[in-house]
Amino acid sequence: MKKLILVVLMAVTIATPCFAQEVEPEGFFSIEGTEWEALPMGVQILPFPSLEPLDNSEFGFYDGEVYPWIYNYSFYIDMLVCSIFWAYDVPTVGNGSISWSFGILQPIGIGIVVEYDGPNYNRLASLKIGLLSKTDNNWTPPDVE
Repeated sequence: MKKLILVVLMAVTIATPCFAQEVEPEGFFSIEGTEWEALPMGVQILPFPSLEPLDNSEFGFYDGEVYPWIYNYSFYIDMLVCSIFWAYDVPTVGNGSISWSFGILQPIGIGIVVEYDGPNYNRLASLKIGLLSKTDNNWTPPDVE
């Protein structure tokens, strides 16, 4: 019972200033305009377990898109406790590989990402997992500045 009361009090302390000043609580819990970087070492699950860095080590979130620009389709959703993102690269002629990244981020600055790089004519599929940390709060893509 004490834990429930504590959780309710914490929610009230976050929500009350937002409602009183007509500030949207989204600003506190959004990853919009942030940049994240993977820690130097990730874990490769497929094809053979090993410690390896992620292929895409930086992610930026701006205007509903996930950057870098290697992805053809991407989106992110802000929720109260965490944010999720999905970035997908469609194979093109001459490049038969499929790659995607899926991540769960917390606004406090930590997150996890899963990267998949599909099979190509000369390599096997790989699945990697890594940790992300927030590096910038006021980030904009270079072409927007």
